[in-house]
Amino acid sequence: MSAQRPLPNPIRMEPVLPAGVVLGLHIVCGGFVAVFGGGALSALLCLRGPAAPGWHGLTPTLARLTEHWSDPAAAWPADPRPGPAWLTWTCMILVAIAWCSAVAIVGAEIDSRRRHRRRRVGLATRGDLRRIGLDPHTAARKSAAEFPEQARREPRRHRWRWR
Repeated sequence: MSAQRPLPNPIRMEPVLPAGVVLGLHIVCGGFVAVFGGGALSALLCLRGPAAPGWHGLTPTLARLTEHWSDPAAAWPADPRPGPAWLTWTCMILVAIAWCSAVAIVGAEIDSRRRHRRRRVGLATRGDLRRIGLDPHTAARKSAAEFPEQARREPRRHRWRWR
């Protein structure tokens, strides 16, 4: 008999990134989406077309926006520009809320699926069995031979039910 191969490790539930890094990424991404999504939405609501500065104009637009708080349209490099300041800031806030809500919903769904998958820790999947060179029937026979107290089948005691 050849040397036994180790069984695959169960799913680890440790976070991939530290919490501070994740929070920083959420703030930076949320800011970008809010500023440029809100500006585009504001321009669309004013019937000017989406105000998108392009990839080369993202950083200069953010720098000019810090100088022109009262008129965000002045920060955009070219037409179409966002609408009036009150509409632009309102759209930015609404886009930020929508973005953060979407990220939270997707994160909750992913966590829910990971928790659901974790319920069966210890039971091998077909992929796990294939990786160690077993088919499901051989694995069942092997586990019955190694753990007879768990594989023992006792007759069920039927309880009478009132119908």
